[in-house]
Amino acid sequence: MIVALAASLAVAAGLLIAAKAHSHPRARRGVAAAPRPTPRPTPHPTQRSTQRSTPRPTDTPTASTAPDLPRYSTVGALFSAGVGAPHGCTASVIASTTRNTVITAAHCVHDDAKGMQFVPAYRNGRTTEGIWQVTGAYVLPAWLRYHDPAADYAVLTVAPHVTGGRTVQLAEVTGAETLGASVPPGTKVTVVAYNAGRDDAPIACRATVYVLRRYPTFDCHGFVNGSSGSPWLTLDAHGHATIHGVIGGLDQGGCREYRSHSATFDSAVDILVRQAEAGDRPDVPDRPRPPNC
Repeated sequence: MIVALAASLAVAAGLLIAAKAHSHPRARRGVAAAPRPTPRPTPHPTQRSTQRSTPRPTDTPTASTAPDLPRYSTVGALFSAGVGAPHGCTASVIASTTRNTVITAAHCVHDDAKGMQFVPAYRNGRTTEGIWQVTGAYVLPAWLRYHDPAADYAVLTVAPHVTGGRTVQLAEVTGAETLGASVPPGTKVTVVAYNAGRDDAPIACRATVYVLRRYPTFDCHGFVNGSSGSPWLTLDAHGHATIHGVIGGLDQGGCREYRSHSATFDSAVDILVRQAEAGDRPDVPDRPRPPNC
């Protein structure tokens, strides 16, 4: 539920975060087609890479600390070794009939995703919206077969919480965002992310989308390790948010600290949501090789 996202970012504009000194790669996207193998996944967040030797643009915005507002409850950190260890990727809650789905980059997930935990609205070590156990992951056939960067997104399912005999689904606690197609060049998006670490806060940046080598791209300083899977958001006139991409795709999200990519979102992403809703057997993707940055 990202209600007045653009207005809140203006309030937070003075709180700049320093880009982290070292990082790893991010991911890719794919097309839907062909039958899917029978699988199961586990996470190990692959992140993204940074080449500090490359000159940085001087007119590029810098991400700031995201305001501590309820609208950020849909975006959270992904942990592969429990909340006591650092988180390594970002994910966000998406609308589904089962109310238990999140989206992230496919390169953030490998083997059996049941070892992962999603913590929405994670901030300074606080887990006020709960810790949600991942139960499976769904990726496109092109990612399973050859880690196609055009297929670098994954839908994850999480287990409900049972409190006082009542079963509570994730989206009942956090709300959920609508999935949409990639936006045309020139569109402004807001990206909310967690760089790798722990006991930290999310960052956010409003930037303009353009296309680089057929991949949606934006420039903003500060998105490094852990930002893979971060949602690209727009708001409608009523303040409802739509996700048009996640950091990933070309070079697993980017080889430059100031430049981030996404796989193109189209009807293929809806296929993964439907498989998650139907309770299909989850996939078991292999860990991809780091990009050649």
